[in-house]
Amino acid sequence: MDAPQLARIDLQTKGGIVKRDPVKLQAFKELRQQVERNRGEARQARSQSEWDRCWGLLEDAHVLSQPWVSLHIRVHASMLSAAITQRSRSEITGQLVRLIAAGPASATRYPTGNSGRASVPATQPMPIRADLAVMLERAGKRAH
Repeated sequence: MDAPQLARIDLQTKGGIVKRDPVKLQAFKELRQQVERNRGEARQARSQSEWDRCWGLLEDAHVLSQPWVSLHIRVHASMLSAAITQRSRSEITGQLVRLIAAGPASATRYPTGNSGRASVPATQPMPIRADLAVMLERAGKRAH
């Protein structure tokens, strides 16, 4: 993650003085670790053709990654890899489109809770599971 992007996560202004919020920074680090764990476990599930598990892990990673450009793009790259391995033409096409849109969407406005799958419109907000919402809120991001 680049420094300016990280700075947007953990900076607080108080009386004109900018300082890091250590609680939000720690929460972001935990969230990022969870996204990477999910990607790794999804890769393992993919290698064993455990598709429901693979996609469930990637969908959770997607929900968590949406507010951050580089995380969001990496999750869509993992989704594309799973789609290619699974030989799903519709998911491959959907992930290619989402890879192009993921950066600008994260930097501007994104549909909270969206699973990131090709079977769901890319602009459709979806409910966020409580445990994921808590992680996002602790990191200072909207979860509704």
